[in-house]
Amino acid sequence: MELTFTFPGQGSQYKGMLQQLPKQQLDLVADLTGFQLQDTEDTYHSIVGIQLALLSIETHYGRQLKAAGFHPKQVAGHSIGAFSGAVLAEAISLEAAILIVYQRATLMAQAYPQDYGMGVVTGLFQEELSPLVQQIHSLKMPVYLSNQNAPQQIALSGYLPAIDAVLALAKANGAAKAIRLNVPVPSHCPLMQEVADELLKEIKKITIKDPNCLYLANHTGRGVRQAHLVAEDLVQNIVYPVKWSEMMQASKEHGYGPQVKVELPPGQTLTKLGETSESNVRWISMDRLGLEGTSYLLTKWKEQEND
Repeated sequence: MELTFTFPGQGSQYKGMLQQLPKQQLDLVADLTGFQLQDTEDTYHSIVGIQLALLSIETHYGRQLKAAGFHPKQVAGHSIGAFSGAVLAEAISLEAAILIVYQRATLMAQAYPQDYGMGVVTGLFQEELSPLVQQIHSLKMPVYLSNQNAPQQIALSGYLPAIDAVLALAKANGAAKAIRLNVPVPSHCPLMQEVADELLKEIKKITIKDPNCLYLANHTGRGVRQAHLVAEDLVQNIVYPVKWSEMMQASKEHGYGPQVKVELPPGQTLTKLGETSESNVRWISMDRLGLEGTSYLLTKWKEQEND
């Protein structure tokens, strides 16, 4: 059974998700960064709080699955989820990931404290959406095509009035859905280049090892097994679109048996996307089933495969 751990990005957070996190994990974040993760609105409106919370929750539940005997042959994280994937692939320590994510989020918040963010359009192909972006984009109204989640689900990044203008055009041109995302910065576009340059300086200070399983890279969509390529992705995925659709295709190409993908908490975003776009792949949302239900299904499917 080809098991992949998947880790969602910003926008999947929700109030209450920190309640099940062990105190020692919250304390670790506070000790390393001085930032106290709390289940309050302030945390979920802070890019630093959101990113540290996602890293903490995803790695906690990923380690629970590994402790239960389930080890991934592939890891795939969406945006900030890439850091969780790198931790579970043992390419980077949790402590180092916390420090780098804290620096990443702080730099992002300082670069764009307000009026910038992301949106998403569903129901149009890239070649249909791109001309609409070009109609609006300018130096005063920057907006870019961003994450490619599926052939007809594409994110936008940039100045919020510019994003709203593209969303309106998308609806007028037949988009099934065109909305803002709960992401307070313009991730995965050229506006983040200076942040990436600073992050590169910081990531050179930490130890990154070859992953112990296939790491699916955000900015290329390819599977990699070398430490320097993991490090490159952790820096560059802030500037380039997340090629999630290509990552999932690469996952299939590298697989050798029945594919099972587990989405670690929080949320079910990647599961819902996979269930509608990937045939012959079994998806499990751990947020929905919990550790016990997830372990039961994985054990059952593994036994069926062995039979």
